[in-house]
Amino acid sequence: MSGLAYLQQEAVVHCDLDLGNIGFKIPRIEQYTEDDLLGWMDNPILIAIVPRDHSVQNDSLPKYLVLATS
Repeated sequence: MSGLAYLQQEAVVHCDLDLGNIGFKIPRIEQYTEDDLLGWMDNPILIAIVPRDHSVQNDSLPKYLVLATS
């Protein structure tokens, strides 16, 4: 929420704000394995992230997204 507050303070409007495009940080997430995290979700649907331009290395992109469920 601090990132959103910063954008608002700078008069930047996010026109498509919903739960599908909000990222968050889990404190001490590095202590868990990928299998641990996926095990807590009931059969998650993974979507691979494929950059459009493969000639540029971008280490900031995740390998996949987990589809939000209700």
